[in-house]
Amino acid sequence: MTFQNKELEFLAHADTADNVCSEHKAADDWLAAFAKKSQEALAKRAAEKQAGPRPDDKTLIEALARKDHTEYDRLRGDLAETLGIRVGTLDDKVEAVRAERTAVRGVIFPPFEPSSFPVDGNALLTSVSDRIRRHIVASEHLFTAATLWTGFATHDAYAHSPLLLATSKEPNSGKTTLVELLKLLVPRGLSAVDMTGPTLFRFIEKFNPTFVLDEADTLFRENEQLRVLFNSGWTRGSGVPRINPDTLEPEVFPTFAPKIIGMKGRKLPDTTLGRAIVLEMQRKLPGEVVEDFEHLDDAELKMLRGQFARWAADNMESLRQAKPAVPEGFYNRVACNWRPLLAVADLAGGDWPGLAREAAEALTGKEPGTVYAETLAAIKTLFGDKERMFSEDIVRALHAIEGGPWAEWGKSGKPISQNALARLLKPIVPGA
Repeated sequence: MTFQNKELEFLAHADTADNVCSEHKAADDWLAAFAKKSQEALAKRAAEKQAGPRPDDKTLIEALARKDHTEYDRLRGDLAETLGIRVGTLDDKVEAVRAERTAVRGVIFPPFEPSSFPVDGNALLTSVSDRIRRHIVASEHLFTAATLWTGFATHDAYAHSPLLLATSKEPNSGKTTLVELLKLLVPRGLSAVDMTGPTLFRFIEKFNPTFVLDEADTLFRENEQLRVLFNSGWTRGSGVPRINPDTLEPEVFPTFAPKIIGMKGRKLPDTTLGRAIVLEMQRKLPGEVVEDFEHLDDAELKMLRGQFARWAADNMESLRQAKPAVPEGFYNRVACNWRPLLAVADLAGGDWPGLAREAAEALTGKEPGTVYAETLAAIKTLFGDKERMFSEDIVRALHAIEGGPWAEWGKSGKPISQNALARLLKPIVPGA
C-alpha cells in the first residue's frame, strides 16, 4: 500500500469517527432533552396526583370560566394539553360558558309590547326627540341624529349598521346620560363596560341586542380583536367562523348589530371612526337647566319602545326598499352611515326629511376628495390675476371665507395651518 493510499484510508477512518462522534452527541442531546421532558412530565403527574382526581371536562371548564382572564391565561396551555384539545378549542368552550353564565345571571331586557294601534311616524319621532331634550343640552342637529338613529336601531332593514359615537372634550357633558337614555329607547339595549371578542359575537347570536359601551376610551386600543369585530359588524352578513368543538361542524357567528359608543375624545382608529355617526357633546352653561335622568325605565320609555316596534313592523318593507337621496358630497361610508337614518326620516314625513339632511351635513365632515376640489377652487379665486401668493396669505384668506371648512379644520376644530394646507395639496405641489 502506497503512502498516498494509507493517507486516504486514515482520512476515511477519521471522517467515520467524526460522524460517529456527531451521531453520539446528537443522541446524547436528545436523551438529555427527553430526560428533562420526562422529569417535567413526572413532576406534572405528581402535581396532578397531589391535586387529587381530575374533575370531568364539563366541571373543569365551568371552573375555568369563573377565573379572571389573567389567571386563565396562565393555565390554558397546560390544561388544553391535559384535556387533549387545542388551546383555541378550550378558549371557545370557556367563553361559551362565560356568556351563558352571564346570560343566566343578568341579561334582562326592558320589557315592552308593540302598540295595538298604528303609529304615526312623525309624531313618534317628535315624542322621542322631546324626551331626549328633557335630559340633555345639545344642538338641534344632535337631537335629530340621536332620534333618527333610535328609529334605525328598531328595524332590521338595511345593509349597514352605523355606530353611534357620543363623545365630548370634557367631563359632565351629558354623554353618559344620552347613551343610557337611548339604551331604554331601543329594543334589547344592553350596557357593557368590558368585553372580549367572543363575548360580543355570542351575545349577538343569542340575543341580537343593541350594545351600549360607555367609558370606552381605552377599550379599542387595548383589544384589537374587539375593534376588528366592531368594524365587521358594520356590514350585514359579516361573521366569525368557528368549528363547533362538539360536532366539528363549521358555524358562523354574526357580528351585525346596532352599537352605541360613549367616550371622551375621538381616539378611535380611522377604520372605526369612519363607520360612525359622531355626536359631539358640550358641557351645559350655568344657566341651562334640564331634568335629571335617573337611568331607570319608566312608563313613557316603555310606551315609546312599543310604538317603535309597531311602526317598524308596519313599515318594514318600505324601509327595505327605500333609497333615500343623500346630501351632495356624501360618498362611500359617509353615505352608507346616513342612508338608514334618512330612510326613517323620509318615511316619517313632516319636517324630518329636511331636518335629517341638515343634521347630516352639519355633523359629518366632507369627503377628502370634495374638500380637496373645494380648496383648489377657492385658491384659484384668491389668486385672480396674481402670479404668486405666500402660503401665509393664502391660509389667512381661506380662514375668512364664510361657510368654508378652513376656519374649523379637522378634529381639532382650529383654523387650517400652512402645514395642513401643504398636506392637503401634496398630490399637486412638488415637495409639499
